[in-house]
Amino acid sequence: MISLKKKNKSIIPAIFFRRFILVFICSISIPTNIAAKDGFQSMLELREKAFNFIKSQAKNNPTMRIEFARWDHRLKLSKCDKNKITAFYPGKQQRLGNVSIGLRCNKQHSWTIYLRAHITMQQNIVLSKRFISRGTVINKDDLVIENIKISNANIQFFHLKKNIIGKVAKRSIASGKVISATALKLATIIKRGQQVVIIAKTSGIIIRTKGKALSDGAKGQIVKVKNSRSKRELQATVIAPNMVKVNM
Repeated sequence: MISLKKKNKSIIPAIFFRRFILVFICSISIPTNIAAKDGFQSMLELREKAFNFIKSQAKNNPTMRIEFARWDHRLKLSKCDKNKITAFYPGKQQRLGNVSIGLRCNKQHSWTIYLRAHITMQQNIVLSKRFISRGTVINKDDLVIENIKISNANIQFFHLKKNIIGKVAKRSIASGKVISATALKLATIIKRGQQVVIIAKTSGIIIRTKGKALSDGAKGQIVKVKNSRSKRELQATVIAPNMVKVNM
């Protein structure tokens, strides 16, 4: 028993000494790590630069939400002054959804890095209030406006009902769906073989004559018409049902 106590007493100072050495080594290594980091660019600073750039490009839309993808913490870039870092969108890309933001350091030892982000916005968008079958001429009762999150800049949304009313559904649209421009077409208001009024304006004088449509047309479209009097074929713009305009 006596020999065991002596053995324990001899172990305690050794353990204490090893712990003291470990603490001492750690304490002198911390300033070294901090000094090393000071020589590299802060990734948080780069993300802030990219964030401010995105907001400025979107005219500081208050509904915008930006989420950055994780970056590789092993990446080390030489430190660059804030006023020498330029943010940009590389190439042609959409400004919503998944985007890439370039950051370039403009100094002697320059570098360029790209951050990935996901951008969404809240906007008032026109949706289908009920099922709309293909070929339907859309009216106000088919539509509803809701504030929704969007993340695709490639789809042309409508913010006002009046920009959709009177158009024709090119395909069936389910209830509650965003109505895009590609799902619509202009309603045909002049049909081939139909009698039309041809209007021409020259030297301040408006001339009206009768004619015949040789093709179908929607408002604003160019159609062929035949002058009933002269039998000449003309290119005319559809301006109203049964009415076209010829540029003289």
